[in-house]
Amino acid sequence: GKDSFAISNKPKEPEKEKNEPSFNDIASHWAKNEILKMSESGVISGYEDGSFKPDNSITRAEFVKILTGMLALPNGTGNAFSDVTEDKWFAPFVYAASKYGIINGVTENTFAPDKTITREDATLILYRVLSKRSVSFNKSLGFSDSEQISDYAKEAVGNLAAAEILKGNNGLFRPKDSLSRAETVTMLSISSGYIK
Repeated sequence: GKDSFAISNKPKEPEKEKNEPSFNDIASHWAKNEILKMSESGVISGYEDGSFKPDNSITRAEFVKILTGMLALPNGTGNAFSDVTEDKWFAPFVYAASKYGIINGVTENTFAPDKTITREDATLILYRVLSKRSVSFNKSLGFSDSEQISDYAKEAVGNLAAAEILKGNNGLFRPKDSLSRAETVTMLSISSGYIK
């Protein structure tokens, strides 16, 4: 009768839990759900010790790798930057993003791959991606620290904030702060809804 049906269904549950990524340091983190969602889809992964280190900064190279993975851009060749030589792990991703037209260097011929990425630079790259995917923005939102945002990133920050892809904190955007792993995941997770 009913009982045997319930029992035969039971063993499936633990199996499902095994496949779910879980990290030992995000239980009470504000970005927990986004982190789990994006790690399930393979966009970003944790460390071998089971941690995710959500508040760690990420480098410009790491950001580009995660983004090109999410966009499924084919690995590129042909280098525009003197500090991104072919032997570096991030070279194909940086080449791909450069070819796709979503990144520029910090100077005409350097990319500074190992520098942490700032919130405004990550926003600008994402804005270019969304614009390429013909996401249109119709209003621009200001932050109370807008004068600290570099001119080249103002439009990107204003538009992505208005579209709620970006969140400031108490009206501040903190453009020069490093972008954390958790913030990266959250930005990309929200954007992925526009990109697909």
